[in-house]
Amino acid sequence: MTDELVEEILDDMADKKTDEEYAEFMANLADKVFTMNRLLQDKMAAVQEKNQPKEKQAVLPMS
Repeated sequence: MTDELVEEILDDMADKKTDEEYAEFMANLADKVFTMNRLLQDKMAAVQEKNQPKEKQAVLPMS
């Protein structure tokens, strides 16, 4: 989606919904975006952790 299309959709919704309905929609949308962002950050952190080389434990010489 382009920014222009999103802006057009939101403007259209603002014209058709009451202020309370629009505010509730925007709050729900912001919550979903925040949740999706957090999930993506968590998944990226898990991938980075998995892909990091593991440190080998030092082998002590036998005496």
